[in-house]
Amino acid sequence: RLNRRLEARMEKLRWDTIFNGGFSWMGKTLSFGIPGANRLTPVGAVWSSDGISANNSATPLKDLRYWLLGGSSTFRKYKITKIISNPNTARWFLDNTNTLSYLTSYGANPNLGSYELNKVLQILSPGLPPWEIYNGWYQSETTVSGKLTVSDATYFVPDGYLFFEASLPGGDQIGEFMQTI
Repeated sequence: RLNRRLEARMEKLRWDTIFNGGFSWMGKTLSFGIPGANRLTPVGAVWSSDGISANNSATPLKDLRYWLLGGSSTFRKYKITKIISNPNTARWFLDNTNTLSYLTSYGANPNLGSYELNKVLQILSPGLPPWEIYNGWYQSETTVSGKLTVSDATYFVPDGYLFFEASLPGGDQIGEFMQTI
């Protein structure tokens, strides 16, 4: 169990650096910063306004197409190879009435076979990179009266964030981007 706890702590430091620009460890804070241009906001509205249900005022497919298919000048020079989110963010995309409306209007339902995230993306917008749902989680620990207490599970990739794995057109790996949604 100790090994799993240590691995989870290291994984949390990694994801904290990606999404927060740094981390704190053993009383020291390390900050690397995140360029402001690497944090875009949705074209419409946030994908969930309460952290539970999809926000049907949002247009998540339009956001992805704008960010990744040439609308955003920030990302035009990069080849986005993968989208990574936690299960909640992926669910907000799939449960959004605008996404469902696109599927219905395209007549894709009979051809879909299953309501799987990557199949939906390729039907609605061919050319978008694959979307990986990362289920990794951690628990915060506190000691009270000599007893270890753990919190509920929290995903490493925060709700409402997308992580874009990217490379330069020549194939050189340049890093990653993340979006606040």
